Formats: sequence, C-alpha cells, structure tokens
Amino acid sequence: MIYLLYSICTVWVTIFYILKQGKKLMEMIKERIEKLLRLAMSDNPHEAKLAADRAIELMKKYAIRQEEIGVDKIIHRTCTLEYTRVPIWIRKIYNGLSFVNGCYMVWVNGYRVDETLKRNAKIILTGRECDILNTEYFLEIFIREIEKRTTLYAQEIGKCSNKRARLRAYRLGLGKGLVDRMTEAMDQYELHEEKENSHNLPVCKDDRYAQAEAFYLEKNKVRSVKTYIKKDFEYYSGVREAQKVNLHRPVSSKDEVLQLSSPH
Repeated sequence: MIYLLYSICTVWVTIFYILKQGKKLMEMIKERIEKLLRLAMSDNPHEAKLAADRAIELMKKYAIRQEEIGVDKIIHRTCTLEYTRVPIWIRKIYNGLSFVNGCYMVWVNGYRVDETLKRNAKIILTGRECDILNTEYFLEIFIREIEKRTTLYAQEIGKCSNKRARLRAYRLGLGKGLVDRMTEAMDQYELHEEKENSHNLPVCKDDRYAQAEAFYLEKNKVRSVKTYIKKDFEYYSGVREAQKVNLHRPVSSKDEVLQLSSPH
C-alpha cells in the first residue's frame, strides 16, 4: 500500500515537473514572439518583414493567439492634469481620441481647499500599450494646435464681455473637428485593410475599445455624466478651423491613412 502511494506521488510529481517545464518553455516562446513583433515595426523594411514572418511562423506552430502576446496586454495609464477640474474640451478630446485608438477613458476631478491642500484632476486610459501611445501622441499634437489657434482667435476677437465663453466654445469646436478627421482616417484604414487582407484582419478599434472597457469595468465603477454643449457661431468656427490643421505621423504601416493634411 505504501509502495502504491509512493508510486502515485512520484507520477504526480513527474507530471507537475513536466507541466512546469512546458509552461516555462511557452513563456520563453511568447517572449521571443513579442521581441519579433517589436522588430517588425523597424524602419528597415527587410528586417521588419523577416521578423513578422518568423513571429507568424512561431504563433502558428505553437497555436499562440495574438492576444496572448505581451505587446497586446491591456494596461492602465494615469495622466495627471494641471487642472483641479477637467475642462469639457479636454474631456471631449481625450474621449474622442481614446475611442478612435481603441482605448477606454475615464476622468476624475480633483479638489482645492488652499495651496497646501489640493489634488489635481486625472484621466485614466485603459487599453493596449501601443494604442495608449498612439492616443498620447495625437493628444499632444491636438492640444498644442488647439491652444495655439485659440490664442490667435482671442487676439482676433479682441475685448468683449463674453470672451471667455466664446473661447471655450471655439476650443470645443476645434476639438470636435480634429477628432472627426481622425475618426474618418481610421475608418478609411480599417476599410482598406478589410479589402486588402480579408483573411488576416486586424482587430478593429470597436473591438479593442470593448475589450478595454470590459477590463476596466471588471474592477471599477463608473458614473456617467451628460454634458450640454451649446453649438453656436464660435463652436462651428472652431470646427471649420480644424480642417486647416496639418497633421502627420511618420511611423508605422498606418501612415498612408493617418496623414491628415490641409485641403488644397
């Protein structure tokens, strides 16, 4: 009886050891695929193609799905703002660009009692790291352009009693126009990919957004807030001004679609 129990324990220990070693091997293979996928974004076309082909070969051989690779893991990124309350135009820009790039966004207001007791507002982005980096890249460009053009518009309208409200509406319009252009560019890209690569489609932004949203809401609660936006002359002036902004991002295979330039 004792010998039988010893034999059973030996078998289970052996199985556990084999499974453990197999798991380590799979982790090493996944790390190798992750490195290859990063190399596939190289500026050298030949090197990028070789890395991509090798990564696909390994994924097929070991039946590894793309979402299992580290480069596609969903993460959180917290952005601390200089405001104690998040302005509407900032919320709209972050929300629009996050969705376009397949990320989920929530915002949290801070508070201010005095100079020693205060907390700045923050925005939390959830999604794949590459999607968050895309979002942050375009956020920097958009916010810089909005501030620059709003300053010029403020000089144009001069002194007036409702200047603050007019500039706020103008910022909102600029943000709306820029996000609409980005949405149109991304839709064109996904349509292009659907036509050219019908057997190997990328995960579309709607699916990535849904995955990021589910990941965040799994452990967090969110309260929805409706915001009324007055669409007046300044708002539509901002929307029209957004069409003049020249945006270009010289990286990745999406360049041909994501180049946003002024109409000729």
